[in-house]
Amino acid sequence: MPRRRPRPHPAVLPLLASLLLVACSAPASGGSTPSLSATSATPVTSAAPSAPAATPIPGTLGSIAVGSGPCALETAPDGRVYVSLYNAHSVVRVDPATGAVTPLATVDGTPCGVAFAGGSVWVGVLGAHQLVRLDPDSGAVQQTIALKGDPWDVQPGGGYIWVADRGIPGVIGYDETTGDPGPSVTTGYDPTGIVYLDGHLWVTLQGPHKLIRLDAAGDAAEVTTDVGSRPTWFADGDGTLWITDNGGTVHRIDPTTGESIADIDLGGSPRDPVFAFGALWVANGADGVLSRISPDTNAVSGTLQLKPGIWTVEQVGNELWVENYAGQEIYRVDPASVGS
Repeated sequence: MPRRRPRPHPAVLPLLASLLLVACSAPASGGSTPSLSATSATPVTSAAPSAPAATPIPGTLGSIAVGSGPCALETAPDGRVYVSLYNAHSVVRVDPATGAVTPLATVDGTPCGVAFAGGSVWVGVLGAHQLVRLDPDSGAVQQTIALKGDPWDVQPGGGYIWVADRGIPGVIGYDETTGDPGPSVTTGYDPTGIVYLDGHLWVTLQGPHKLIRLDAAGDAAEVTTDVGSRPTWFADGDGTLWITDNGGTVHRIDPTTGESIADIDLGGSPRDPVFAFGALWVANGADGVLSRISPDTNAVSGTLQLKPGIWTVEQVGNELWVENYAGQEIYRVDPASVGS
């Protein structure tokens, strides 16, 4: 399942100086805006620095050191994984079979949201207000698209790369083949997470705690409803929508009506989830707990203690990969070992 997420991607997201403030698909940059250039990413050909082997956290299969501030990850059709490094201003490629990490490109800004579509890697770069298209093999910049504001999430769907652009503020789709701008909708304040499901784009507005579904053309709001207090990230895969809320809750939503089916209280700061292996998986950045939520009971059916600062969860092959945004590693988890 493409992600983001990122995607996110995340994005997206506040710096974790005081352990995770309000999030979006990418942490807030917190520094001066970098100078822009016509080409905002540079291929990297040097080998990734080796890191000392870490002692595995009990219950995990180990970890992969990818670099500072992993923010979002995306699995390409060939199985390779692309990871944005918010604090390292770069994107790396990971071979799941070997764990080898290859630097792909550096960017003039702080990358978070990542998507794979049209044979390319698309990266949302905060600070620089750009969507950058990279060659998945060489890291060469194929296209740089100027945005109106920060891209807080980047997602593929329906032949477009969709961006939550806070400069609009709203969402805009770019043709995944040409990069030309397509449908655009002004949603209002604080567009954050987005997901494409069954021909429709969904977006959360974190400030006014709204959930919006766009029409099939992607250029008008079709459903608008209140949800939670600070809705942020989406997951799907079981015929419903799941939304994590920075107020400490997970909301299960009927995509036909946009209404809530269930609310699951986790506390803390639930981050970017995934629906995989028959369950919803949520990383809690505040306490470092990975939770498994059963769609049959709408309740937590298993947990795994990792580290505070964990962010995105994604399915990679037969494993779950959990990014530690507060550190530099991705934890590898066997889903069968975490509840049922």
